[in-house]
Amino acid sequence: MNTDSFLFPLVLMLAGLTLYYRRSDKNWRFASIAVLAITLICAIWSTQWAGVVGVLAYVLLITLPGSLYTIMNRSETPAQYKRAVHLSYIVQATQPFHDWKALRDQYRVLWLQSIGRTPESDQIASRYLSGQSNIHTSIATAHFYATGDWVSAQRWLDQHAAQIDINPHLLWLQLRVWSDAGNVEALVLKVQQILPQLKLAREKRNCLFCVAMAFAATGQVGKLTRMIEMLRPFKPFQHMLFHVVALRAAGLNAQARHILNALAGDRADGFTAWRAKQLLAMPDLQTHPPLSPETQAALAEIELEIEQQIALKQAEQRSARPPATTGLIIANSTIYFLSWLPTFIPIILSLLASLDLISYDSWMGYDDGDAVTSWLYLVYAQGSLIPASVLYLGQWWRVFSMMFIHAGLLHLGFNMLALRWLGKEVERKIGSGSMLAIYLIIGTLTGVGLVLLAQLRIIPLDIPIVGASGAILGLLGIVLGWRVAAWQRDKSKRRLANLRDFAIILVAQFTLDWFVPQVSFAGHALGAGIGFIAGLLTARLKKIE
Repeated sequence: MNTDSFLFPLVLMLAGLTLYYRRSDKNWRFASIAVLAITLICAIWSTQWAGVVGVLAYVLLITLPGSLYTIMNRSETPAQYKRAVHLSYIVQATQPFHDWKALRDQYRVLWLQSIGRTPESDQIASRYLSGQSNIHTSIATAHFYATGDWVSAQRWLDQHAAQIDINPHLLWLQLRVWSDAGNVEALVLKVQQILPQLKLAREKRNCLFCVAMAFAATGQVGKLTRMIEMLRPFKPFQHMLFHVVALRAAGLNAQARHILNALAGDRADGFTAWRAKQLLAMPDLQTHPPLSPETQAALAEIELEIEQQIALKQAEQRSARPPATTGLIIANSTIYFLSWLPTFIPIILSLLASLDLISYDSWMGYDDGDAVTSWLYLVYAQGSLIPASVLYLGQWWRVFSMMFIHAGLLHLGFNMLALRWLGKEVERKIGSGSMLAIYLIIGTLTGVGLVLLAQLRIIPLDIPIVGASGAILGLLGIVLGWRVAAWQRDKSKRRLANLRDFAIILVAQFTLDWFVPQVSFAGHALGAGIGFIAGLLTARLKKIE
């Protein structure tokens, strides 16, 4: 595969997808348009280097800032908060539309709080108490966490009541105020209200955080522990803090203080030590009075939903290593590397000779030309799909064997990544045996379809075709068929959004295929079409969501 001709449309596809999926953020719009402009201008100047320059632009303007953002958001210790301030200057060069001063102040507040310089952090945070943006409210909530002034915090929350349900920082602060103030009834009822968000992937972690606060505030130590062990929604230090709050609410103050004393002396994690000292300064809690029937019913609904989430998580864990998908990846990779094994024989013999394990003369006498030629001929010439060989020589095995032959390491790598992503999804829903059978059937039917197209002179008769792409696009078509069937059942906006997003991926794939001459556009289209029909059929037979 020609790398230059492949990278150019690949960069255009990736930048276009980033522009679509991040269109609501001005920074990502700017970065995506910049990558597209740089790549297209370079293509006018030099088509040979357009792909390489586009990849570099994508890495510098999109991949690097995204990675640095992830590092900044995972900051937990004083050193990491301070590092986040420095990293923000690097990201600012490619993301000019953020309120960078406020973002840096946010990490400065967290850093100053974690090292005990509370007056300085309060001075910075006080400038943002009247702000309405997410970052302003984030700084304000950090300020109230540090001071523990829940009366002022509640007064401030009342002024931002309209944002509580849509801003996680405000919601968490409200729950924390109720928890530390002992208003358990309001906390549980609020968590019940947001419980449907567990079904939304983007809101799931935020909702689990709130559920943990409900379990902790009501002293449900066992249920909290089970939820954390099975779902693992938080970082380790957050696990301990939730556990301590639950122990205090259950009246086990001695156990809670023992853990808090250990956490307060932990210098490795400034946030944990700071929160532990804050809890130690609070008076011991007595057991809460019995909950009202309404609150008990809400808590029971929360517990039932969490048990369902645990069951789903266990099902996902069982399919974490799908045997059929893993087996196909191993088979494809093994055949590829075995096909090039003879080329490594001289290197191996040279190494053995340098270690005096074989004689130098025997290594020099090895003639690898015939072995390499004959082996590659066996694998590629006899395994690839050549329509003329099928039609005129009756070599029908080629419509099957072509699925396991690849033209290069790049070709193999992209196909196996796609197979891992799609195969796992399909196998989880229909089972390993069904997935393997459908994959092989789609791949074989794609080969048969290509032979028929060649017989009709729509594609050449004598050009070899290799790769698992047809079968893999079949898996993509299956998932698209499932999403179409799901949308036809309830016509909801969420179903339509899922369908639209997946259809855009398919369109982007076909656009890439059209611009890369080495790719079999017909093979990909046949595989996707057969898979789409299979997806509609399996959705009706197995009622797949």
